[in-house]
Amino acid sequence: PRFHTIFSHVASSKTKFNIGPILSGPFGKGQVALINTEPAAPGEQKALISEGISKVTNQDAPLDYNNLSTSLAPPDHWFVVDTLAMSFNEPIEMELTKNGDVIIIERAGAIKMYESDYRSIKTIGQLPVVFSQSNGLNGMALDPDFENTGFVFFSYTPLADPGYHRISRFKISSDSLFLQSERILLEIPIDIENGWHGINAMEFDSKGSLYFAIGDFTIQTNEVAGYAQIDERRGRNDSQRTSANTNNLQGKINRIHPEKDGTYTIPEGNLFPDSDGLTKPEIFVMGCRNPYRFILDTHTDLLYFGDVGPDALENGEKGPRGYDQLNIAETPGYYGWPYLVADN
Repeated sequence: PRFHTIFSHVASSKTKFNIGPILSGPFGKGQVALINTEPAAPGEQKALISEGISKVTNQDAPLDYNNLSTSLAPPDHWFVVDTLAMSFNEPIEMELTKNGDVIIIERAGAIKMYESDYRSIKTIGQLPVVFSQSNGLNGMALDPDFENTGFVFFSYTPLADPGYHRISRFKISSDSLFLQSERILLEIPIDIENGWHGINAMEFDSKGSLYFAIGDFTIQTNEVAGYAQIDERRGRNDSQRTSANTNNLQGKINRIHPEKDGTYTIPEGNLFPDSDGLTKPEIFVMGCRNPYRFILDTHTDLLYFGDVGPDALENGEKGPRGYDQLNIAETPGYYGWPYLVADN
């Protein structure tokens, strides 16, 4: 026979086992039910399982998760690594759809899909991109209603207009990306020769706002050699012009709200509420060097981001040594670069 075992850690006053298709009784500090679902029909099986759940769950007892803990991590043999695909060319980001398919982007512009039903991968589109330094196809986010809209958002440096970095929306249908469906939400002027620390991660929050990160687009010079790239001499690379500039989207994590018509609005709560000619209302976090990856807590929308630091290994006359940072952005704000680094 096929048995289903259900455990509950909610204390119950029951002390004796109940006999029948469902065997239930106390187990440790909770309850256990052993359910025989054969030869019952599928509908009856579901009813038995539901009854078993109710038997081990004391609906009158408040649930308290504060005391739940585990002293050991699950052993490795509980997990199996399943290699779905190999031989990518700089895969940058991937998104998992609700039906189990996986969409992957490569920095050179390829958009690929792993089809879970067939356990195979295919290229569904190719964006013509500038593929130099960190330029290219660098970010992807699926529309929150992707299963119905088919919309996917990309951040990339277009080959046709290399002086800008785009945030665009495309449509995927019948496992193909339709290039002609592009709606450009935002174009960010960039210095293509300073293409390091380019735009990177993208993610939606629970309210449908789209966050996108972009680095400071500042190359380290030999004179600065691994410290904060501050150089106010004319024509020199200076991270202040981007990360510390309130009127520039680089060196930032920005937040917008895409609309159905392919435009965007500014959500409430960004760092600068309005554009006054000196600020960009899209800015959520500024003072970043290379916020290469971030994640949003799915329950609270709290922003966690990593910021790749400079290369100096020791403190020196030109500043403190380099640090990579893991940050929690509880509020919009200025997070330091290029004036502060690490714990400050």
